[in-house]
Amino acid sequence: MEPNFYERYYICRNVDEFYKNFNVTAKYSVPFSTNELALAIRNVILQTPALVHNFFRDGTEKSDRKKAGKNFIKRPVAKISVDDILVVLPDEVPIGDEYFKRLNNVKFAMDVEKPLWNLYVAYYQGNQYLSYITDHSLVDGTCGVSFHQDLLRELVQIQGVKSDPLEVIFNSDTDILPPLPPTTDKIAPILQPSIWYAAKLVFIEFIMPEYVLNFIRKWTDPESTDTSKNPLFTYKPTFRNVPTFYKLINLTPDEVKSMLSFTKSRKVTFSSYISAIGSHVMQDVIFPRISAKDFSSSVEIAINGRRYYPGEKALRYAFFVSIVEPTIGPFPKKASVSSVEKAMNRIDKSINDALGDASLFSLLGMLRYVNPWDYLHGKLGKNSRSTISLSNLGNAIVREKDIEVDDLIFSQDLGLTSHIGLTSVGTPRGGFNILINYFDYIEELVNPDTKQKAIDEFSREFHRRLVEYARENTEEI
Repeated sequence: MEPNFYERYYICRNVDEFYKNFNVTAKYSVPFSTNELALAIRNVILQTPALVHNFFRDGTEKSDRKKAGKNFIKRPVAKISVDDILVVLPDEVPIGDEYFKRLNNVKFAMDVEKPLWNLYVAYYQGNQYLSYITDHSLVDGTCGVSFHQDLLRELVQIQGVKSDPLEVIFNSDTDILPPLPPTTDKIAPILQPSIWYAAKLVFIEFIMPEYVLNFIRKWTDPESTDTSKNPLFTYKPTFRNVPTFYKLINLTPDEVKSMLSFTKSRKVTFSSYISAIGSHVMQDVIFPRISAKDFSSSVEIAINGRRYYPGEKALRYAFFVSIVEPTIGPFPKKASVSSVEKAMNRIDKSINDALGDASLFSLLGMLRYVNPWDYLHGKLGKNSRSTISLSNLGNAIVREKDIEVDDLIFSQDLGLTSHIGLTSVGTPRGGFNILINYFDYIEELVNPDTKQKAIDEFSREFHRRLVEYARENTEEI
């Protein structure tokens, strides 16, 4: 089966080393043996054909760019052994910044008889952690939560069952899989941009001068950001195949409750709250270590397209994410409550406007008209990163009978996305985890006054403002 346009985009990201993986780590309320995990994974796989597929090259690597990835085919691998999937870490390891850096080093090869994912089993402070690590070509972050839901369902079914140790999880010669569901573009018409949309986008992006675009924005939307006056933040040019660093923030259930109360009262989303606070802290803590100028910020937020097709089972393991990227102007030097909330409202309006006409998915559909190799390589050496990005999986309940996932953490390679990235997910018991993703050039920044790393100050101040801003301002309502 020939890969579709977004699969070819992610094939390029894999084989040309633009992106490694994303992962969702779960702390289960009870531990499971390696054989129980293997049996449960087999049951999940036999119901989920996407988990046994890889992309295989027809010809040589030299033909990838010339054929825009159409020289690949998608098919099931021949066999999957337990060792292909399960990686049991022998020593206890803290589930923190270094652990997620370790997971980010996992790279899945294409054009080999191996699956594009695996499951790390780690132990820390008497708890078992299972990390679903996967390439991005067939699935998105939401599927990481779905995997843990499906895995727990099967674990509960086989718990206590006596069985010989499993060595082979899948064999294409003997195992029968259900048909592979159609790809998202076959299910979702919103991924097919109209001729009018395509023409408008080309005109705005490649023909219309920036000063004219700024004038139209100010005329149609007086609150829009004038990037000719306050240019977008830029620092290092885009590069690839570099490590991502991480810092983990945990918000307790009580802290999350306070924030949700605040966002509900202000009628903004939790994502708008997180990204506005993150942008504000980045301006106060990171920008001054680079320049004294006042910068605008581009805020990239991932949006799940499944909201348009609720209950569509074929989308459970699929890729269906696009982005909205509002621009917000500099905060005042001594930002008030109103200026921070103005940024929240600005971001929230951009999300709602984009969701209202589904234009962000028409934008994703435009990938069908470009060569992914030309597009991605064209970003290298340029200032093409967003200022800050957010991929929020929301609050997840993963429970079967009396067993549940107590905590979830979402992480990914920062790739080409932004200078600082935020990935987040929560559970009722564990609260809400936000993982800060960043590169070495952010790691190297130091506050000359305190002699502390700027990213350490960013992490502390981001956490503090997330908690205190909601707590202090909810009382005013």
